[in-house]
Amino acid sequence: MNSFKDEISKDIKQMEDEMEKVFRHLSTFRNYFFPSPLNKPWHPYTDVYETKDDLVIKIELAGIKKENIKIFLGENRIIIRGERQETLQKNKISYRQMEINYGVFESVIPIAIPIDKKKPFKTAVKDGILEVRMKKAKGKRKIKPVK
Repeated sequence: MNSFKDEISKDIKQMEDEMEKVFRHLSTFRNYFFPSPLNKPWHPYTDVYETKDDLVIKIELAGIKKENIKIFLGENRIIIRGERQETLQKNKISYRQMEINYGVFESVIPIAIPIDKKKPFKTAVKDGILEVRMKKAKGKRKIKPVK
């Protein structure tokens, strides 16, 4: 039997989840109904991890055409930009739910490990996930002590 404290905790957690969802998607409504050149790009969900030889970035870009994605490799970061074209019809009377971000997106990913810039990075898109693989530079990493 659950205690009163457990039930309250469960209810609070559910409320937190709902509020997070509301605030996360509030910008989608604002961008659609009140477009402005000052709107900032939205940020797709991104995973970054290392394998033995590669730094791998996976970024969720469902519904975005390959030709609408640009990748820039900087000194200490990689920038992935693009745009998801709106498929919404503006003559709809009312929306029941609207959670998908449209318009320009940008993801700036810091690169904290040496990358072999002589080898080109590889990209692939599968099931709406863009995967970027970059070869790590050979040799030992230089770790600087904190002073």
